[in-house]
Amino acid sequence: MSADVIHSSAPRWLDTALEHYRDGRGFRFDDDGGVGLQPRDFATGLKLVAAASKKGGVSRKKIAAILAGLGMSAVGVWMLRAALRDPEPVTRTALLISGGTTLVLGGGGAVLSALGAEFKASNGPTGIEVRPTR
Repeated sequence: MSADVIHSSAPRWLDTALEHYRDGRGFRFDDDGGVGLQPRDFATGLKLVAAASKKGGVSRKKIAAILAGLGMSAVGVWMLRAALRDPEPVTRTALLISGGTTLVLGGGGAVLSALGAEFKASNGPTGIEVRPTR
């Protein structure tokens, strides 16, 4: 088990938790900020974001930023598919491929993988213990 502890009183606690999901690292969640999350809220990154939003732990602005990252990834995938389907002219194809790759890798790839990772959470003696299932 990782010794990393995420405190809900920290300003960027959700970002830190999603980084752990992305990297497949376990952590201990200490709800010292009183967000009110339960172990079932840590099953996936998407469930964590939804629960944090519902219980008031994360602003709508933060949720919008996460969704924007997902949107950027989707646009990047679309650009790559468009470039592969219609390879004329060569300059447009190169722009679509480079732009699409940039959007997928930089925009939302990490957010997408973080939201889909499955984790197991349980109440521990010092907080909620969160571990990857794989």
